[in-house]
Amino acid sequence: MRELENIIEKAIILSDAPIIGADDLPTTSTISRLAGADGAEVSTLPDWEKKMLTEALRHSHGSLKQAAQSLGITYKTLQYRLRKYGIDKNRFKG
Repeated sequence: MRELENIIEKAIILSDAPIIGADDLPTTSTISRLAGADGAEVSTLPDWEKKMLTEALRHSHGSLKQAAQSLGITYKTLQYRLRKYGIDKNRFKG
Protein backbone atom coordinates (compact mmCIF):
# COMPACT_ATOMS: atom_id res chain seq x y z
CA MET A 1 0.00 0.00 0.00
CA ARG A 2 2.84 2.40 0.82
CA GLU A 3 4.34 1.81 -2.63
CA LEU A 4 1.10 2.88 -4.27
CA GLU A 5 0.93 5.99 -2.11
CA ASN A 6 4.48 6.88 -3.18
CA ILE A 7 3.61 6.39 -6.85
CA ILE A 8 0.56 8.64 -6.57
CA GLU A 9 2.41 11.31 -4.57
CA LYS A 10 5.18 11.38 -7.17
CA ALA A 11 2.63 11.68 -10.00
CA ILE A 12 0.95 14.60 -8.25
CA ILE A 13 4.24 16.39 -7.71
CA LEU A 14 5.51 15.85 -11.25
CA SER A 15 2.27 16.57 -13.09
CA ASP A 16 1.40 20.06 -14.28
CA ALA A 17 -2.20 19.07 -15.01
CA PRO A 18 -5.05 19.53 -12.51
CA ILE A 19 -6.02 15.86 -13.01
CA ILE A 20 -3.64 12.90 -12.92
CA GLY A 21 -3.94 10.79 -16.05
CA ALA A 22 -2.54 7.46 -17.21
CA ASP A 23 0.45 9.24 -18.78
CA ASP A 24 1.40 10.57 -15.34
CA LEU A 25 1.68 7.09 -13.84
CA PRO A 26 4.55 4.64 -14.26
CA THR A 27 4.25 1.67 -16.58
CA THR A 28 2.63 -1.52 -15.41
CA SER A 29 6.01 -3.18 -15.00
CA THR A 30 7.04 -0.49 -12.53
CA ILE A 31 3.98 -0.98 -10.34
CA SER A 32 3.83 -4.73 -10.70
CA ARG A 33 3.55 -6.94 -7.67
CA LEU A 34 1.97 -4.40 -5.35
CA ALA A 35 0.57 -6.17 -2.32
CA GLY A 36 -3.19 -6.43 -2.15
CA ALA A 37 -5.30 -5.78 0.93
CA ASP A 38 -5.01 -9.38 2.16
CA GLY A 39 -1.28 -9.66 1.48
CA ALA A 40 -1.77 -11.50 -1.81
CA GLU A 41 0.16 -9.95 -4.66
CA VAL A 42 -1.53 -8.28 -7.61
CA SER A 43 0.22 -7.46 -10.85
CA THR A 44 -1.48 -4.34 -12.19
CA LEU A 45 -3.13 -1.19 -10.91
CA PRO A 46 -6.58 -2.34 -12.15
CA ASP A 47 -6.07 -5.64 -10.30
CA TRP A 48 -5.18 -3.73 -7.16
CA GLU A 49 -8.21 -1.47 -7.57
CA LYS A 50 -10.55 -4.47 -7.97
CA LYS A 51 -9.03 -6.06 -4.88
CA MET A 52 -9.49 -2.89 -2.83
CA LEU A 53 -13.12 -2.56 -3.98
CA THR A 54 -13.96 -6.16 -3.09
CA GLU A 55 -12.19 -5.90 0.28
CA ALA A 56 -14.12 -2.73 1.15
CA LEU A 57 -17.39 -4.39 0.17
CA ARG A 58 -16.54 -7.51 2.15
CA HIS A 59 -15.72 -5.46 5.26
CA SER A 60 -18.91 -3.41 4.90
CA HIS A 61 -21.05 -6.52 4.22
CA GLY A 62 -22.15 -5.06 0.89
CA SER A 63 -22.99 -1.57 2.14
CA LEU A 64 -22.00 0.79 -0.67
CA LYS A 65 -22.14 3.81 1.61
CA GLN A 66 -19.74 2.29 4.14
CA ALA A 67 -17.45 0.90 1.43
CA ALA A 68 -17.24 4.27 -0.31
CA GLN A 69 -16.46 6.02 2.98
CA SER A 70 -13.74 3.51 3.86
CA LEU A 71 -12.14 4.01 0.44
CA GLY A 72 -12.42 7.79 0.60
CA ILE A 73 -14.46 8.00 -2.61
CA THR A 74 -18.00 9.09 -3.40
CA TYR A 75 -20.93 6.71 -3.59
CA LYS A 76 -21.27 7.45 -7.32
CA THR A 77 -17.58 6.77 -7.94
CA LEU A 78 -17.91 3.42 -6.17
CA GLN A 79 -20.94 2.54 -8.29
CA TYR A 80 -19.03 3.45 -11.45
CA ARG A 81 -16.01 1.34 -10.44
CA LEU A 82 -18.19 -1.66 -9.60
CA ARG A 83 -19.85 -1.48 -13.02
CA LYS A 84 -16.47 -0.96 -14.71
CA TYR A 85 -15.07 -4.15 -13.19
CA GLY A 86 -18.30 -6.15 -13.19
CA ILE A 87 -18.32 -6.55 -9.41
CA ASP A 88 -21.68 -7.65 -7.97
CA LYS A 89 -22.26 -5.87 -4.66
CA ASN A 90 -24.92 -8.42 -3.69
CA ARG A 91 -22.41 -11.23 -3.27
CA PHE A 92 -21.04 -9.41 -0.21
CA LYS A 93 -24.32 -9.03 1.64
CA GLY A 94 -24.72 -11.32 4.51
